[in-house]
Amino acid sequence: MTLNVNDYRLGCVKYWDGEEKEIVYRPKLREEPYPLKNLLGYYEWVYNAYWEEDREVEPGSHGHFKLGLDHHDAVKVGNSPAKDKNADVDPAHVLGEFDTCGIGSKFAGLKACERRSGWVFDEHKLVEDSEEPSWGEFGPKGFEEFDFHGSEMFITVVDVLDDNGNPFVEFKHSCGEEVVVYVGKKQKNAAVDLGKGLEGLTDGERKRLGIYVEDAEIKRVALEMKASDDDAGDAADVQDVDVETRKRRAEEDSSEEPPLKK
Repeated sequence: MTLNVNDYRLGCVKYWDGEEKEIVYRPKLREEPYPLKNLLGYYEWVYNAYWEEDREVEPGSHGHFKLGLDHHDAVKVGNSPAKDKNADVDPAHVLGEFDTCGIGSKFAGLKACERRSGWVFDEHKLVEDSEEPSWGEFGPKGFEEFDFHGSEMFITVVDVLDDNGNPFVEFKHSCGEEVVVYVGKKQKNAAVDLGKGLEGLTDGERKRLGIYVEDAEIKRVALEMKASDDDAGDAADVQDVDVETRKRRAEEDSSEEPPLKK
């Protein structure tokens, strides 16, 4: 099959919506909650849904996103007993920063939003990148900061994993009619803050995100997966019925009076 790479929709992130029965040209967002502690880290933007002519982007070219903990929660997590190892972090103690092509922001605290796998940035301030940026631990330094009234920023977990087993994240910045959307990939290299060892998308990740995959193929794979899941569900239902039937019969047998001895 010859792919027409000039078709911008072909280069879009996309998925098949089974309820609406149509292809959706945006990341498929996770429905279930996701532990916030597992999202902490450094992300590079690898996909831009704002400019049609520039979809997949090279890491380091469009900016980044970072989530960390303030000292209070970092110490708490570091000293937490083994029995609390599954406890999540307090979103009020999450600090972060992001940069999107010259507009940077830092924020303190996250708030839950309507989507169960999403978060809203709290107390954010935008920083105009009029000079070469100098990023501090949790944000740029040496620039004039100003409140960005009427702006909303969200980070949501994408229902697709990268090759390292981490979910992609969708960043959405809404201000009036302007909406900027990026997809970030978590970086595993400790030197990423220095711009070294940045990871872009692999062929497998592009395929899972639907990039350069024809609409018909996206639909075919989604329907096959649904049919497979339905078959597995039917088999599980049958097994559950068999277990319940055996249990009921065993109870009936045990409740029967033993035969009288002659």
